[in-house]
Amino acid sequence: MSGVKLPVVIVEWLDAVDWESPIALAEVGTRHRPEKVLSIGWLLRDDADGVTIGCEYYDEMFRRTEFIPRVNIKAVTPYHLAKPRAKKSPINASEEQQQGTYMPPQPQLLR
Repeated sequence: MSGVKLPVVIVEWLDAVDWESPIALAEVGTRHRPEKVLSIGWLLRDDADGVTIGCEYYDEMFRRTEFIPRVNIKAVTPYHLAKPRAKKSPINASEEQQQGTYMPPQPQLLR
């Protein structure tokens, strides 16, 4: 991923809802609320109007970009990608026996 030096963020925001099916007037109260959404991506722009994130990066371009209006945003949280851990040095069986962590190899069952 050389070339992308932008922060990765999780955006918590409220979206409009399309119920896609008929609804009785009595049921409106049970659904009358926005939908909470979490989106993750590279932070391309963050200003008074809102936030734009990009979810995919290739060939020096972003795609699956998403603009979220500022009034809909509840939180923008930086997401730190974990660095791979260094491999531990191998411990031989006699050291493991002394530490009480030795597990002898288990026999393989033939099927």
